[in-house]
Amino acid sequence: MITTKKIQAYKRHFGNIDSWARGSTKEEREILNDDEWYQIDNYVNSLIIIKRELTSDGFKQTLFGDIQKNSDLEAREFLDLLGFRTIEI
Repeated sequence: MITTKKIQAYKRHFGNIDSWARGSTKEEREILNDDEWYQIDNYVNSLIIIKRELTSDGFKQTLFGDIQKNSDLEAREFLDLLGFRTIEI
């Protein structure tokens, strides 16, 4: 389950997995595991593609449904935390 704290840990390392591997604190590693890191990273990559208008509406709706299912955040809140405020849901 993706939470605000997990997104904050991801953002602290600027989405850089090397920074995460070398510089994460014990507390961050207890909060966020590698699988969750990659899940957030995949969401970010998908959101970039959506922002560039390179996807179908079906892809967009599937992604937002997946975010709702795997996160304790509303889709809008999730987008805001990751800096994708301009994407319409």
